[in-house]
Amino acid sequence: MLRTFLILITLVICESKSESSQAFAHKTETVLPVNVTIAQKIGNEIGNEACKWKVSQLGSGDYTSIIEALDEPCSLTDGYEILLLDSIHSENLEVNQNSSIVIKGSNDKPTTWGLIFPYEEIILLKQGFLTLNNIEFDFSYQKGSTEIILPSRYLICTEGVEFHPTLTIMKCIFKSVSGITENNMFQIQIDFASQMNIYDSNFTGTGTDQPSNISLILISNCSETNIKNCIFSNASFISVSSAVFLIADKDNGSFVVSDCQFINIVSNGEQTTSALSILGFASFNSEISYNNFTNCTAINSSVGALFIMDTYTLSNQHIISSNTFTNNYGNYSGAILLVSENSISNYSFNNNKFISNGNNQQDGIGQDAFLSFNNTQDEWTIDSISQMLQIWFNGSVTNAKNDSVYFIVTKDEVVQMSGSISLPQSSGTRKISIKLIIGIIAGVVVLIVIIVVIIITVVLCKKKKQKFNYSDLEKKSLLDRPYQEKA
Repeated sequence: MLRTFLILITLVICESKSESSQAFAHKTETVLPVNVTIAQKIGNEIGNEACKWKVSQLGSGDYTSIIEALDEPCSLTDGYEILLLDSIHSENLEVNQNSSIVIKGSNDKPTTWGLIFPYEEIILLKQGFLTLNNIEFDFSYQKGSTEIILPSRYLICTEGVEFHPTLTIMKCIFKSVSGITENNMFQIQIDFASQMNIYDSNFTGTGTDQPSNISLILISNCSETNIKNCIFSNASFISVSSAVFLIADKDNGSFVVSDCQFINIVSNGEQTTSALSILGFASFNSEISYNNFTNCTAINSSVGALFIMDTYTLSNQHIISSNTFTNNYGNYSGAILLVSENSISNYSFNNNKFISNGNNQQDGIGQDAFLSFNNTQDEWTIDSISQMLQIWFNGSVTNAKNDSVYFIVTKDEVVQMSGSISLPQSSGTRKISIKLIIGIIAGVVVLIVIIVVIIITVVLCKKKKQKFNYSDLEKKSLLDRPYQEKA
């Protein structure tokens, strides 16, 4: 089974690189610089306030489309602010200008943005700084002679090979539809971006009982990625991609995923798909902290919740701390799978909490974490690795039995050594030590002896008192008795 695992790891490296490179193979347009006329107008209007436009397809705004609003020249420093007045908006938008653009739903309930005509995406970002706020993006079915999904590939995507745009998403909602299509689809797909920020947003599937090949997020070739306070939930994927798939193939990149919830996610892929996957083919740092992974299941894959692969040769830093993993399941580990070909990277798995995770291994060994080290340093031994892992997992607790963290060391795909460590028991499920048990028993015995002595003492006192049966005269005081003179 370990050999099968190593083969799958080799396959996922190849397929992940292929997925990242092929995802944009269909797009052959050349990214053009800012329109010259617009650039000239911008030069004349620098210092003006941001262009604030209201867009309504019902006719109550300044424009009926976002494209029309963006045709107005605005200051590079202030940029555009576009308010969507309607509850429903339909438009295919390509952003290809070096401007700051904010598009915001103006109602309390997010504006629903979809398509009524077939396009590959709702929004294509090629250059600029785009912020989306308070908007719901949906896939939908268009019925006709043949039923098709709109859009056909992505809700939002970037194509920034030349200009490396920045995308920020705040308080938005993303929804999928069920069904299997020829191509893998994504709610968001980012490639060659300078920065990707997602805050306070919800990503949902169609339920764990309705499989789909629409994954949630795929990010590659991005210098900086921040995903904070988001919810990813209720989805079942039939895809080579994980629900959230972050690929580091650009040097000095960083991934931060914090305060997020991954709930009820089923991965049906054949390789190492999971709720969250981070693959490193370049120098990068990652921080996965204060997240909750709950009911993340891998049907055929190795891990349910979190998969991390580091293949680079320089020192990277990975902090996976203060997360809670509850009721996750995978073939090798329910919670964490680490594949490291970098023996000088720094890892921290401190202060994580593992609750009722499971795997398909004998006695549940490795159900909380399965760590695979490839091409390690010669001085590594089972004891030194075990001591290292005790430091890595400092402060982490579990309700599992012993050996819930398992590791293997391979060289040229051959297992050289393996071992495991046990994490401390979490509060409420802590095992009682033998000394504590003996102390409790001794205390109970002493208490019983004391109670028996008290009972015996009371009984003896009562019996002794019954031996003295005074007459009524004897019970009277001496002063009350009649006086008798001596003869």
